[in-house]
This record gives sequence, C-alpha cells and structure tokens, in this order.
Amino acid sequence: MRLPSLADAICQDRHVAGGKAASLSRLVARGVPVPFGVLVPVQVFDAHLKSSGLTERARAVLRGEEDAELQAAILSAPLDAGLKAALSELSRSWDGAYAVRSSATDEDDKRASHAGIYETVLGVRDADALAQAVKTCWASLFDPRATAYRSEGRGRRRVGMAVLVQRLIEAKSAGVLFTVNPISGSWQEMTLEAAWGLGEAVVGGHVVPDHVLVRRPRRLRGPLLRGPIRRVAARLRLEVIDQTVPSQTRQLVHKEEGTTWQPVPKTRQDAPKLTEEEILRLCRLGLEVEARLNRPQDLEWAIDGDGEIFVVQSRPITTAAKVTRGGPVIWTRRFVGERWSEPATPLGWSLVVPELDYLAAYPRVNARYLGGAPPFALLNGSPYFNVTVFRHLAFKLPGRRPPQFMMEMLPPDEVADWHARFAARPDYRVYGAIFRTTFQEKRWQRFRWNPITNPKAWDDLELQLGDVVPRMMSAQFGSPKEALRGAEEAMRWVREYLKVHIISLLCANLTYQLSEAFLRLWLGAAGEALRDDLLACPPGNRTVEVNEALWRLARTAKEGNVDLSILPDPESGFGLALSAFLDRHGARSDNAWEIMSARWAENPERVMSLIQPYYRADAEEPAERARAQAARGEAAIVELSRLLDGQGGRRRFLLGLVRLTRRYLLLRENQRYWFDRLLFAVKKAYLAVGVYGVEEGWLNTPEDVRWLKADEVSAAVEGALASERIDAAVRKRSARWAKDAARPKVDFFLGDEPLANAAQLDAARRLTGLGISAGLVRGRVRVLRSLDEAHTLRTGEILVAQGTDPGWTPLFLVAAGAILELGSQLSHGAVIAREYQLPAVVNVRGATEVLKNGQEVTLDGRRGIVWVHE
Repeated sequence: MRLPSLADAICQDRHVAGGKAASLSRLVARGVPVPFGVLVPVQVFDAHLKSSGLTERARAVLRGEEDAELQAAILSAPLDAGLKAALSELSRSWDGAYAVRSSATDEDDKRASHAGIYETVLGVRDADALAQAVKTCWASLFDPRATAYRSEGRGRRRVGMAVLVQRLIEAKSAGVLFTVNPISGSWQEMTLEAAWGLGEAVVGGHVVPDHVLVRRPRRLRGPLLRGPIRRVAARLRLEVIDQTVPSQTRQLVHKEEGTTWQPVPKTRQDAPKLTEEEILRLCRLGLEVEARLNRPQDLEWAIDGDGEIFVVQSRPITTAAKVTRGGPVIWTRRFVGERWSEPATPLGWSLVVPELDYLAAYPRVNARYLGGAPPFALLNGSPYFNVTVFRHLAFKLPGRRPPQFMMEMLPPDEVADWHARFAARPDYRVYGAIFRTTFQEKRWQRFRWNPITNPKAWDDLELQLGDVVPRMMSAQFGSPKEALRGAEEAMRWVREYLKVHIISLLCANLTYQLSEAFLRLWLGAAGEALRDDLLACPPGNRTVEVNEALWRLARTAKEGNVDLSILPDPESGFGLALSAFLDRHGARSDNAWEIMSARWAENPERVMSLIQPYYRADAEEPAERARAQAARGEAAIVELSRLLDGQGGRRRFLLGLVRLTRRYLLLRENQRYWFDRLLFAVKKAYLAVGVYGVEEGWLNTPEDVRWLKADEVSAAVEGALASERIDAAVRKRSARWAKDAARPKVDFFLGDEPLANAAQLDAARRLTGLGISAGLVRGRVRVLRSLDEAHTLRTGEILVAQGTDPGWTPLFLVAAGAILELGSQLSHGAVIAREYQLPAVVNVRGATEVLKNGQEVTLDGRRGIVWVHE
C-alpha cells in the first residue's frame, strides 16, 4: 500500500484527507513550510471498520447511540497487512520521531474547529508504535467528548477519520498564532502564544505561554496592492502592541526514549520565547496562510534550532456565524448579581422596581421588537434584567471590536458570534423606536442627562443628601403612618439619586470605551501601556476610604491583642473604635440593592470577619496604595500629553475625554456610598412599621415586614389586611425565599430556560472571562461563597467568588488576584482592583464550582484567562 504525501493533490480533498490534512496539503502546494507528512486516508479507516465487523456499530454511535466498547474494539482489531508494511517502511525512512495526528472530515472547517477534540500522539518512532498511534486517532472519533461536541448544534453529517503522520520538529520554541484576535473580536490585531520546547505544552495547557498582541496591516485593496507590494506593506505596518512574558521553568522535548519534560536553563526561564524579528516573521507567515486559505486562521507553529519556521497545523477561525437579532428574551443577572447576591425580598423588590420602571422602561418598543417581556423580573427569586435590546443595539465596525459593555450583556455563544463577524450593523429600527419614544415622551426630563453637567448635578445632590440622610437615618417615628411617610420621603430621594446615577453609569461606560478605543487607535502600544493608569479612579474614592478605615480598625485590634471571634466590650478601646466605624460606614451591606439586607451596623460580626485577614497579615496600608495609584495616574496623564505634543486637536480631545472618564469612575463609587445610606434609611422606617406590626399582633418579629409588598404594608397599617392573610403570606414567602437562596444561580435565562453556568476547562486547561485589571499572577485559590467565609482568606491567595460589591473589596488588600463569576469593566470590583493593581478576571462562568480550595492557577488580568495547573 502506498500512502500519499501532503504534496499529492489527492490530499487536498477533505473527503479523503480530513480537514486538518487537507488544509496543510493546500499550504504545501503553495510553498508554505510544512513538515513532511504522509496520509492514511479516510477510505483506509472505513476498510478497517469493515474488515473488523465494526461498521454498523460505528454508524450507530455517529447517529447518537452509545457503545462503550467500540473504541477498545478498534484498538484491538488487527491492521491491514499493506498498511502495516507501509508504516514499517515509513519508520525506517527517517531516524527522527513522528507526530501522528487525527484529521476528521468534519474537523477544521468554517462551522466548527474541533480543536483538541481528537487525538494526537507525539514522539512515535518504531512501526508497532506507529500502528497503535494510527488506531488511537481512529478510535478518538468515537470518544464521548467528540460525540458530545458534534451533537451540540453541529449537525449529524457523515464523518470519517484520516490520519496524518508527520515528521516531528525538534522545536526550540513553538505555539499558536491567531490571525485575528479571538478574545476581543478585533480583525485589526493578531495574537501569538509561545513557549520553549514542543507546542503541545501550549495547546495542552501545561505551561503559561508568552502572549504577544500585534497590530496587523489594514486590508489592502486595488490591482496594484498585490504580490510583492502587499508583502512590503505588511512588513511596514505590523506593530507589536503588547507582550507578556511569564516565567517558564520546564519544557516539553523529545528524546530517544520519548517525549518528556526537562528543566529550562535558568538563563532562559524569564526570557521572551521569540525575538521581535521572529514575531514579525511568524505574523507575515500567518497573513500569507490567511490569504492562501481565504479566511482567518488559527495556526500551530514551531521554530527549530536553526531558526526555520514550520506550520504544523492550520484551522479556520469560524466566521460563518450570524449575529442573533430574534429568539427568546435574554435575562441576565450579570449587571445586578453583585448588587443582589441573594434573592430579593417582596418588600425590597416592590419598592425598587417602580423607580427603575419609571426611568428605564420602554413598553411600546419592548412589545414591538423585544418579545414583550417586562424590563425586570424575579426568576427563582433573584432579580434579572431583560437585556434583549442589546442584540439590536450592538454593532461592529469593519474589523473593529464590538462595544464591550454591550457584549457583557449577551450570552457567551452570542458574544462568540459577534467576535467572529468582520462587521455587523445595528438594528436601526430599534434605535429609531427608542429615539422616537424619548422625544415624544420628553424622557430627558426624567434624568440629569447632560454628560457635561451630570457631575455638577451630582455635586448639588450630594450637598442635599449630606443634610437629609443623617436626619432620616436618625429619625424616631411616633406612629406607623409617620414611619411610612418617612419611608416615602427616603424613596423620593432614591428617585432623585437614580435620575443622576443612571446617567453617570451610562457616561462612565461610554467614556471608558471611547478612551480605550482612541488610545489604541492613535497611540498603539504606547496607549495600551498607559491605559490602566489613565483610566483608574482618581483620589477621593469613598470605597477606598472605607477600606482604609477597616485597615486602621484591624491595626487597633492587633495592638490590643483582641479576640476577633467575639464582639468586644463596647467600652474597650477596640469597642469604641468599632462603634465609631459603624456610625460612619455602617450602611454597607453584602447585598447592597436589597433594601432589607443586613447592614454592617446591624451585623458587626461581618466587620470582625472582614478585618481578620488584615489582623493576621501585615497588609499594605490602603492609603499607600491609593497614593501610589494617584501618582501613576498623574504621571500617565503627563506622558499622554507628551505623546500627543504637536497634535493640538487630538491632544485636547483625548486629555479631556480621559479626565471626564476618571471623573465618572469616581462618581460611580461615591454615588453608591450614598445609595447604601439612603436604602438603610428606608429600611429603618419599615422596621419601625414592623415594630408596630408586632405590637398589633399581625407580625411575629419586626423583620417579618420584609415578606410583605409595599402596598400590603400600607394596607396592614390601615387595618385593611387581615392578620391571617399576613401570617399566611409571611410563612409562604419566607419559605420560598429560603428555597430560592439554596438554588444554584445562573447568569442567563433564554426565555424560561436557564443557561447552565457549568464551565469546562478547554483543551489548554483554561477558563476564559473578561480581564478587568492587568497583571499576571500564580497562586492557590480560595473559594468564598459569602462574606461569612471572609476570615478564611490568607495573604497571597487568589480570591474566587460570584461577585464583589463594595462590601467585598477590603479583601483585595490581602488577595493576590481575583476570579469572579460576575462583573464588568466598570463594576465596583473592577474599579477597586485597578486602584490596588490587583490582577482580576470576571465573567468566568462556573468558577466557584470548577475551582477548588488550594488548587494552583495562573490568571492573566489583561486577557481574561485563567490557567488551571495540574
């Protein structure tokens, strides 16, 4: 039997060679450097199944039936004598080792890549090992992972398996190259990952690779911009924007005895794996492969000891996806999950929703274009926002990144579709309907909407709140009706607050996104390097102020050798310090937007738990970190001004935009501090009504008022609601709340169907999310499911949690990094993480379930990747 080589034309036929080998064969025909290889065609595999009596069993598995013994049967069946002889001759023809790679007919096409799904066997030398490796690749077609992958919306086309036997390159360094950025969706960027030794160390997730972000040339058009002119232009236009170089202490190499790990020489452990010249050579080769195969590519490459580059695999980056405009309603808790970490209470939800409805609901637009569902809902007791509108508002300019804050509101599969597209226009009908409604109803009158004057509107409101909030929080009510009037007054101020705050949120997102875009567009690598310091919160952050006060409280406790497991004597030095702290900052809560949640002033044990990590460790003083961040921010502004010197219009515009962004970041944090105090005033008023309810016999405890809706509380005070009905409602709703609190929470619902949070490690043992604070850190994880467990966090551990509202951020002074299931670029956790230079990743689905205490990980807070180490 003669096995065709990659240079043979027949290997370009996917039905003969499979997707992987067919792509490489086309590259060989066009002169791209690919290691020599021969093909075991699909038809040989079919013949093996037939001669072994396994054809019908194989077809049944491909139809979705189960057969746990099929893989073992394929591995044990004897090979055809002709194939065995051909493999034996191949083993004698070269002294080196081979890589034996699967190449399925459904692999590496424009619909699905199957990356890491089928088997590869490295370092094969003798004929018997080659024969067994070929059967291993055949059997992987029926692996349960592969069967599940094919069944997930990828159809049930007839599938066959070819096998590619290639000479193994003794790689000095190896890795992967994406000709467009798969993380951000930008077609103006290329990304490289590189490690010492064989590339399996990268694609298998055994090491954390170097990462290089490269600005690629714009698409060149016209009859003259071809051939040599295009290549020269590409050479001139490529630019390294960003490079991360982690330490690598071991490398995967091939020896006579097989593939093994060996130490990286100390002189190379912290060195870049690629020179700038090698980076540019690889990128030019990637652009050439992309042009040859007519679509963006994911390449695996290797550089041998002589500096020669080889492409060992090239698969298309899926671009056939269509962005979703219709479909079921999208419900998400991403925006609100850190604000409502527990289910909402009937009272709290009934008070907040009318205010949000008044400001944000567009019923006619929703009914016509967005499925008719309300803007907010309780699903399994937890608040979810209807964000279907972002399917219609999102857009992607040609080759650029789609707006990040819109992508954060969409399910992961839909985000992947947006990233895969080269361009996509928004749904202008929905934009038009929103604008028409806005003008017809004069919606701007409901907000302090002007982005220039909004900060001044907040300054004015803050002055007023400084007068009214202390009075409302200390109010004593002579009757339940008076208490209800006090709650109504506080809720009026809540509405005034939201009129300012919602616009501040919107402006913070818009100005942040615009600042990022113009820094990248006008300054490239220099702008990328300045971004985090430029777009950090300036001095005056109330959350940082609270964390500083907690740190000082911990110092007081340590100086007095206080036992933090019990509440202190109120007259002791620490007791007085704790009381003063709670008087000033006691409105904080773990569950901030839930009006009836426990506040620190009501639950001082929470504060005792939060300061325990400070007590155990000599955590750096927060004020020092704040001063250092402020100095970095000012230096970054000076450097930005210098870089734009002589560019008058650009300089004025970008400096002004950056300063406005910093101002809005400060507003977001400080506004939330006042909101906590407003909601605490509302709660105190309703608890006063609850005291009356106990006296009158229609409540068992004042706290039971939380299980009634606001109109029911008013009816009860008026005597219009029978105590039996109240008692039944309290019992039923409190039981339902407890049941809902015990349920696992999901980030998204599509219509009525929950979208499972369960995360799985990809082929490279990585979890992916959104990078919110740059930095690369390795450490052991500590999973905290609530702040009740805060005292277990140890210095240098990586915090893993669902989300971090301001009440969690004191832990950032102790942690080495943060991995969160919920968040955004401008969530409170993100703002404080950047303030403290804490590497952090959010929107890591299922992180609290996948990661276990003590497990070692490396997180990259810029790229949003978590590597899980064995």
